[in-house]
Amino acid sequence: GIVCPDEYPLLGFVSLLAPAVVRSNCVVIVPSEKHPMSALDLYQVFDTSDLPGGVVNILTGSKDHLAKYLVEHQDVQSLWYFGGERGSKYVEYMSAENVKRTWVNYGLSRNWEDA
Repeated sequence: GIVCPDEYPLLGFVSLLAPAVVRSNCVVIVPSEKHPMSALDLYQVFDTSDLPGGVVNILTGSKDHLAKYLVEHQDVQSLWYFGGERGSKYVEYMSAENVKRTWVNYGLSRNWEDA
């Protein structure tokens, strides 16, 4: 699962989604809560491409609410979370119960231009 940052919504979405799909993973991804339309527009491209159905699954809504369900779901094997410090701590704490691999940012902003 991937919960995208609000900074640079399309760049963050593509930068996190592409490596996961290239490595043959099915992905459940939550786009930027403030700007979800760019991700949904890109999904239309995926829908008309040769990408098999179910490889990219986009959920829109409250970032923290959806992260709660992703971190507790047994079929999600890892979670990248870009959100606040409170949400990051919750994701790490809850993922320890089912030994889920997590990457969190503790509310720190990522400079996507230097990556």
